[in-house]
Amino acid sequence: DAGPYSNASHEVLNKCGEFIGGPYKIENLEVEKIGVRTNNPISGAFRGFGAPQAAFAYESQMDDLARKLGMDPLEIRLLNGVETGTKMYTGVVIREGTAMKASLKKAAEMIEWEKRDNCERSPAPHIRRGFGMATILKGSGLGRGLLDHAGVELEMHRDGSVVLHSGAADMGQGIITVMAQLAAERLGVDLSSVRVVRADTAKSPDAGASCASRQAMVSGNAVLKAADEIRDTLLTLAARKTKVNKDRMDLKAGRLYVDGERHELSVKDLAHRAGNWGYPLHAESLVHFEYPQDVPGVTYKYSQEVFQFCTQIAQVLVDCETGQVTVERLIAVHDAGKMINPGGVYGQIEGGVAQGIGYALTEELIVTEGHTQNPSLENYVIPMACDIPELEMAVQEIPEPIGAP
Repeated sequence: DAGPYSNASHEVLNKCGEFIGGPYKIENLEVEKIGVRTNNPISGAFRGFGAPQAAFAYESQMDDLARKLGMDPLEIRLLNGVETGTKMYTGVVIREGTAMKASLKKAAEMIEWEKRDNCERSPAPHIRRGFGMATILKGSGLGRGLLDHAGVELEMHRDGSVVLHSGAADMGQGIITVMAQLAAERLGVDLSSVRVVRADTAKSPDAGASCASRQAMVSGNAVLKAADEIRDTLLTLAARKTKVNKDRMDLKAGRLYVDGERHELSVKDLAHRAGNWGYPLHAESLVHFEYPQDVPGVTYKYSQEVFQFCTQIAQVLVDCETGQVTVERLIAVHDAGKMINPGGVYGQIEGGVAQGIGYALTEELIVTEGHTQNPSLENYVIPMACDIPELEMAVQEIPEPIGAP
C-alpha cells in the first residue's frame, strides 16, 4: 500500500523480496512483489526498509513448520540456518555467517530455553505464559552496482587539534561519535581534540545517505584513510627528529611511542613542527563500499553482501479474555562486528527493541475511506517506558572479512 504516490515503495518492496527467505538455506526462490496506489496516506521508508516485514513472514513460517513437524523452534532454525560459505537465493555467498547459529545458541542459553516448561504457564485462569523466538539477517550497504561511497576532509592544527568535515547525517545512530573516535585513535589524540563539522554540504564532501547501515563502513573507512596520511606525515617528522625508523613508532594518548616506550615528543610537538617546516597536515579521502571481485553468475543485481544476524527471545503473558500482551523478559543477541562505540551499540539495540515492541503490540494506523482516524500520539499508541521490560543483551563481535573499519 503505497498511498497515492510510489515514493519509496518500489525500493522497500525490492528489499523485502531480497530478504524474504531469511537466514536459511534456500537455494531457489521466486518472489512476486506488488505495490498498489491507494487513497490511503502516503507510505515510505521505516526502520529496516522492508527487512522487518520479510522477517515477520519467514519467522512465522518457521514456527508453523516446527509446530506441524513436532520440532523444537530452536532445533528447526539451527538445522536450516545459513553458515559461512552458504549460497543465498540471491546468488551471493555468505562471507561470514557464524553469528546466525551462534546468536541462536547464546539467546537460548541466556533465557534457559530448555527449562522454559518448568515455569508456571498458567499463572491465572485467563492468563497464559509463552515464549517466542526470532532470528533475522540484515544487510549493510546500498547494494552491488549502486553508487555507494563517502568522502571526508581531515586537518590537524598546530596545537594537535583535529577538524573533520563529513556530509554524513547523524539522526541519532551515532556516526559523528564513531568518526571522531576513529580519527582520534588513528592520530593518537584525545577524543575531545577532534571536532566534527556536521553535514555542512557547502564545506563537506558527499557521504551518501545515512541508511542501509552503511555509514560506519564507508565514512569510517574514509576517516581512517585520511587519518593515515596525516599520521604518516607525523611519523616521518618523528623519524627525522629521533633517527629511528618510523615502523618502530606509534601515536597514542597524545604522545609518540618508540618500541612501545613513551617518548618525550608529543603529537602536539610533531604538529607544531609540521607547521613550521611546511609539512601538510590536511588530507582528503573517498572510499567506496567494498564488494568481492568474484561476481556470482546468477544473482540479484543489487544484492547486499555484508550481513549481520541477531536473535531475540521473548517471554510474554497473554490475557486470553482481552488479548492484552505483557512482555516479561526479552533477550537480544546481536552480531555487530567490532564495536567502535559500545555504548552506542547497546543504545541502538535498546531503542530498536522498544520500537519493535510498538510495531508488534501497540501501533496501528487506522484509516477509513482515506481518512486517518488516529492522527495524533493521543490515539496512535507508542510504547512507554512501563511497556518495555528489562532487556538482557549480548553483542557478538564477529568481524566482517571485507570492508569493516
